[in-house]
Amino acid sequence: MRTLVPALAALLLLGACGSDVDPPEPTGTSLRPDSFRRVLVELTVARLEALPDTQAWEERRGEILERYGVTAGDLRAFVEAWGRNDEVMEGIYRSVGAAIDSVANARSPGEGAEPFPGVRTGEPVPADSL
Repeated sequence: MRTLVPALAALLLLGACGSDVDPPEPTGTSLRPDSFRRVLVELTVARLEALPDTQAWEERRGEILERYGVTAGDLRAFVEAWGRNDEVMEGIYRSVGAAIDSVANARSPGEGAEPFPGVRTGEPVPADSL
């Protein structure tokens, strides 16, 4: 009993100080956050560049997934495993947003025109976007 109380007190103290410790990496996926980010950025840019051509998008998506050696299931498994880690997911989506901005700026069409057909114009984007 004498060793149990100090051990419990130590555990409580460590638990209270645990905010400095990174959460353990989730299980259920071998895909790392940096790899997921690269794949998602490339898929997003490819989808925007292919709009509104769904056939071109499907071909490009297959090429990207094959090049990175991942499947759509691998991407879903990553989101299921890491989706609750706000810091990781926020960083990934910041990268995606920056890539979208970069492509939009590079494509900047004439005044008043949208760089991506079907985006922000009210036209529905195909459900298979990503």
